Amino acid sequence: MPPTILFVLNNFNDVDHTAPLVLRLLERDTRIVVLCFSDYDLSSDPRIFYFQKLKGYRVIRLPMLVPLHKSPNLVKKLIRETLFNLFFAVFLLRRYKISGCVYTWCTPHSKGFQTKLFLAARRLNIPNICLPHGQNIFLNFDVNDYLSTLYAKTGRWPDFSPRNEFDLYVVQSKHHRDWNISWGMDPKTIVAWGSMRFSPSWIKYHLNFFDTYSKLMPLQDDTVKVVFFIPHWHYNVNVTATIDLIKEIARMDNVLLAIKGHTRGDVVSASDYAYLAKLKHVDPDVKTPSSSLIAWADLVINFGSSIGLEAIVSRKHVINPSFLHKNKTVFDQSGAVYDALSISEVIKLIDRIRSGDVIPSKLTAINALLSKEVFADRENYDPTTFYTDSLLSLCQN
Repeated sequence: MPPTILFVLNNFNDVDHTAPLVLRLLERDTRIVVLCFSDYDLSSDPRIFYFQKLKGYRVIRLPMLVPLHKSPNLVKKLIRETLFNLFFAVFLLRRYKISGCVYTWCTPHSKGFQTKLFLAARRLNIPNICLPHGQNIFLNFDVNDYLSTLYAKTGRWPDFSPRNEFDLYVVQSKHHRDWNISWGMDPKTIVAWGSMRFSPSWIKYHLNFFDTYSKLMPLQDDTVKVVFFIPHWHYNVNVTATIDLIKEIARMDNVLLAIKGHTRGDVVSASDYAYLAKLKHVDPDVKTPSSSLIAWADLVINFGSSIGLEAIVSRKHVINPSFLHKNKTVFDQSGAVYDALSISEVIKLIDRIRSGDVIPSKLTAINALLSKEVFADRENYDPTTFYTDSLLSLCQN
């Protein structure tokens, strides 16, 4: 009998980074149970919508059992503690004959019922596996306000040793594995398996789930289509300079500019939106998925998000305006992107691309970066196949 694997998915990023694995498991007749504790509308995600049509896929939304979203916080907590307890978690795992529990980056005891689920799985000798829900592109530890403040007050970085309670904890790259080990993780628990989300085969297949972007369409042959990905504002970003750059690009002739907010909610301010929305060649608040935008674009501007990896895999021109933040990333001086140190350098690069200027190929540098960040320094390697084989082996044992 094929195994049944439970995935805890609570937001867009959880779905985004586990979708390649879920699809491959379903293709291999594995049964999938998805458990959602949050208010995230899973049914609105086209990948979930597709998976639900396939044999062996089931979604359980715990908040739908009671009207939690309309209840006071104290009532919510009381209901969770009363109904969603350790006994319920054991019942759930036995009811669906779960062979393995998959979470996305977290601590085992970070959330109410998730903690109960973790403990129930351990009691029943069911492996608990933690997989990525993002990709760490940063090379410095103090990447945001929280970490900077924590270190300033305590002289220490976060303690990741509780994550050693997982049977397996997966990251994509060696540098991220080394980072987590320095924060207390056991080298025997944490592994680097590469990135399913940014593997070339998945990026190509992934486009089938989304509509093409067509709001801004070029009227002239020399028009350049630009996507600007906004980072987390509190990740050491110079917000004023970032908005200044966006406005400078918006003033350029024969440029179509689509601005994509961060998946966790960071967008331009209301006043900046009002200014940009008046420009017919600018879309200041794109709701289209990032993959469709990259497929549409000639040029991608990105400096604080792993989505730059998809643009690189898709062989788009990528500008890295590293002067807009204090962080150091895997893109800096990689040779796989165009590093810009000022607003004027960004504008000059866009002009070169718009004019059809031949820019030397960066293929060697691109392959070197993808080898580290997508393929975990392995040759002839398909991350999704490796994740699938490894997970099935762990769960079947």
